[in-house]
Amino acid sequence: DLRQFVGATVVTPNQPEAEANCGVEPNAFSDPVLLRMHGARLLDAIQTQSLLITRGGEGMTLFGPPGCSCDIPVFN
Repeated sequence: DLRQFVGATVVTPNQPEAEANCGVEPNAFSDPVLLRMHGARLLDAIQTQSLLITRGGEGMTLFGPPGCSCDIPVFN
């Protein structure tokens, strides 16, 4: 439950943890529209400054101030 981190500066769940906290099906965040929509809602719900969802082979997605997000690719 990511709500235990309310007010933290940065929260870094992995994709399955973030999906579970949003109440969506596993791998739902493979859809970029769902990822952006639910990531922004999760950021707001836990009242944190930044949310970094680690997504395994898909890299990471960082959410910040309202409307700001960016994908960080995997570097091998």
